[in-house]
Amino acid sequence: MADLSRVVSHALRHEPWLYELELDEAGWVSVQSLVEALR
Repeated sequence: MADLSRVVSHALRHEPWLYELELDEAGWVSVQSLVEALR
């Protein structure tokens, strides 16, 4: 579980472009987009 937490944190806080995530103007991303990016 700790590994998943680290990956999610990295994807959302540090380098979302590496996961092809586009955060909205408030810094949010849909759960579906996150799950697809982590697959």
